[in-house]
Amino acid sequence: MKKIVIVVLMFISLDIQAQNEIKDSSNFIFISSGLSLASTGDLSGFHVLIGFQKRKKKWSYNLELATTIHDGFNSLFYQLPSGNLNDGSIRFTTAGIQIAGISFLNLFKNNKSTVDFGFGGLLRYQTSSRYDMYEIQYPGLTGLSYPVIVFYNTEKMRTFAIGSIAKLSYHFNLSKKLIFGINSSFQIDTNGDNFLNTGLKFGCRL
Repeated sequence: MKKIVIVVLMFISLDIQAQNEIKDSSNFIFISSGLSLASTGDLSGFHVLIGFQKRKKKWSYNLELATTIHDGFNSLFYQLPSGNLNDGSIRFTTAGIQIAGISFLNLFKNNKSTVDFGFGGLLRYQTSSRYDMYEIQYPGLTGLSYPVIVFYNTEKMRTFAIGSIAKLSYHFNLSKKLIFGINSSFQIDTNGDNFLNTGLKFGCRL
C-alpha cells in the first residue's frame, strides 16, 4: 500500500511541476512605456507601444505599434512696455507613430526569466513644429519695444521614413500568464532621426 501511495504522490508531483513550467512556444501581447531620447537634437520625451510576440524555442517575432513624443524650448525673456517680464520662449514638439517587425534570438532562458536580442525594420510617420534655423532681432535693430523672431524652415513638417531597429529585452514570469520586464532599443531612419528608448513592459500570454 505504501508503494502505491508513493507512486501516486510522485505522479501528482510531476504533474504539478509540468503545469508550472512555461512552454517553450507561446504567444503573448504586451504594452511598454518609458523614456525616449531623440539624439539628433538631444530632445527628451517618452514612448508608448503595444505589441504581439510569437515565441519559439530559440527565436521570437514581434509586431509592435509605437508612438513617441519629444519637446523642447529655447528661453527668451523680455520686458514689456508695462514693465512686466514676459516669457516669449520658443517651444516646439516632435511626435511620431510607427510600426515595426523584429526578429529576436533568445540569449538566455530559464523557467523564471528570458533575455532576447532582436533586429528589425520599421515604417514611421512623424510631424514636427521645430524650425531649422531662427534669428532674433532685438529692439535696438527694429525700433520696436519687443524682440522679433524670424524662422527659417528648410525641412518638411510631416515626413514618412523607413528605418531599422535593434532591441534588447528582458522579462521574468510573474505567473504562467503574466510577465514583467524591461525593454531597451535604438533606431535610425531615412529621415535622419535616431531614437534611444528604454522602458518597462507588462504582458499576458494568450
